Amino acid sequence: MQEYLSTRTPSDAFLEEQAWSLKKQSGRLSFRPIKDVNKPVRPFTSFVKFSRQVRANPSAFDVQLPSTFSEQASAISNAWKVLDSSKKEEYLLDYQERYSKYKSLMEEYDANISSVKESFNETVKSVKNPKKKAVKKKVIKKKAVKKSLKKKKPAK
Repeated sequence: MQEYLSTRTPSDAFLEEQAWSLKKQSGRLSFRPIKDVNKPVRPFTSFVKFSRQVRANPSAFDVQLPSTFSEQASAISNAWKVLDSSKKEEYLLDYQERYSKYKSLMEEYDANISSVKESFNETVKSVKNPKKKAVKKKVIKKKAVKKSLKKKKPAK
C-alpha cells in the first residue's frame, strides 16, 4: 500500500475521487477514496495554533487546564480573548503567511490536474445517460397512447 501511495500522481487521485462520487450517485458505493498525499494541506488558523501551543505548554501562557476537553477548550478560548493584541497580531501574520504559501501550492496543484479534469469532464459529457433516454421514450409513448385513446368528437 505504501508503495502504491508513493507512486500515485495527483491525476490518479482525482480520477479515483471522481469514480467514487459516480459510484455514490449510482448507489454502488463500496469504498472511500484514498486521500491524495500530494494535495497541499490547509494551514491551521491562528487560534488553533495558539490552542495547540497552550495544550503543549500551559504554564508558558499562565493557563490552568482542567481535565475534560470541553473545559480545556473554554479555558483556552478565554486565554485567547485576554491575549495582548500584539501577540494576536503575530499569530494572525503567521497564519496569513502560511495561507499565502498554501494558496500558491494549491494553484500549482490545480494546474497539474487541470488537464485531467478537463478530459474527465469531456468524457462524462460524451457518455449519454441511457436511463434518461429510456424515461423520455416512456413519456413520449404514454403521450402518444393518450392522444390515440382520446375520442374525437363527431362534427354536428
